[in-house]
Amino acid sequence: MKKQICPYCETEAEWVENKEVYGKNYGDSVMLWLCRKCGARTGCHQNTSTPLGTMANEELRELRKQCHALFDPLWKSGKMSRKKA
Repeated sequence: MKKQICPYCETEAEWVENKEVYGKNYGDSVMLWLCRKCGARTGCHQNTSTPLGTMANEELRELRKQCHALFDPLWKSGKMSRKKA
């Protein structure tokens, strides 16, 4: 398994079940990379240790939510494909 290094504090992240963050396991992928030092994290592809994306701290997670609130209606309405959006 390839190590993940936190881009914020350069500490080695741990591969843990997502219930450590959320209190119970959610979704098909129950594992995530977690930096215990600063709280940055990213989920993993199902049944792998491959990150879904880049690790994100609380600020970046909030910004990503705001972007999805604007982006997702474009393709979820059916007026545009997700790829085109």
